[in-house]
Amino acid sequence: MFANGQVAVDERSILSSLGYPQTPTTILCDNECACGLASETVRAKKSKAIDMRFDWTRCRVHQHQFRVSHIAGSINLADLLTKALPAKEHTSLAPLYVHYPPSVPTLP
Repeated sequence: MFANGQVAVDERSILSSLGYPQTPTTILCDNECACGLASETVRAKKSKAIDMRFDWTRCRVHQHQFRVSHIAGSINLADLLTKALPAKEHTSLAPLYVHYPPSVPTLP
């Protein structure tokens, strides 16, 4: 969430300086606790132990640059590339990620 946010801040500032102001960018995250910490729906018991990356993301959410939303693991397309999934889950996610038939560019 933090790494994507850092890239998005740069892109948002470039677009804004070109005259295209942006609405809050939605960041999807499959970690409910991280989403809750960023949007302040979850309070940590020991705030000293919280990583500074959550503070940065929380600050950007307050500035209305980002909106953090939870995405269920069953529809998270990133899981197909980053996790060893059971065959049933893999076959249910694969059609969402790959479109058949693949488009082949034609040569002139």
